[in-house]
Amino acid sequence: MDIASTEYLKNLRPFGYTVDPHTHEQSFPQIFDGAAAYALPSKYHPTFVETFGIVITEAMLTNCGPVITCRTGGIPEAAGSHCFYADVNSAPSLAVCLEDAVLNISAADKAAMLEGARQHALQFDRKNIWQKLEAKVVAARNAKAKAKVID
Repeated sequence: MDIASTEYLKNLRPFGYTVDPHTHEQSFPQIFDGAAAYALPSKYHPTFVETFGIVITEAMLTNCGPVITCRTGGIPEAAGSHCFYADVNSAPSLAVCLEDAVLNISAADKAAMLEGARQHALQFDRKNIWQKLEAKVVAARNAKAKAKVID
């Protein structure tokens, strides 16, 4: 976890939240499975910026509750509109998002959010990406071939 996020998370302790910033990546599937929510409060730092947030899409593809994150770097692309966004400079904002995601969301809204998140995350599957890329290459080749016929 980057330095800025670790400091940001320390600010949540007065609000009654505990955080382990040293969780190993291999533990994510067990953590996600059945978790009430997943928070990735990434904050820009001169030595680090979240370029995509693949762990967000991984959480969205599991039996995890809503994702809580910040609009930093490539995270909005990874999460889309299917999460709770906290203000990147406000630990209280993150606390409110955690409470909303776990305590205040209705069952119907939660189910809709999680299904939307899952569908959004599926677009980043390697097979889907490859198929889209391959289709663009074929289209470009066809356009080039068609241009030669016209000339």
